[in-house]
Amino acid sequence: MIADRINHFGRPGPDGGPPINDAHEFIRTLYFDSANAANPPTLAATRAMADPSHLLFGTDFPFIPTRRGVEYLTRAGVRAKQLLAIEGGNALNLLPRLRGMVA
Repeated sequence: MIADRINHFGRPGPDGGPPINDAHEFIRTLYFDSANAANPPTLAATRAMADPSHLLFGTDFPFIPTRRGVEYLTRAGVRAKQLLAIEGGNALNLLPRLRGMVA
């Protein structure tokens, strides 16, 4: 819905540049976390718009237990391979210098 509004009405691009003409394409460049958004309908919409490698695990810890975030992803039908990517692989690809810090 938001992408269609951006496409219809236009918005300045990054750094005040030209309008974003294809919001769907632009949105695929963004990164999204799963904090409080891993319920099936919300996650389905995010997965339809986002590049799968741009989905990151997020929590609202300490307000929501971390395990609940994992449970929500599993309940939303995220397969094991993509779950591993969301839980850490995608973040490590985004921030490769952290690879040596992860046990």
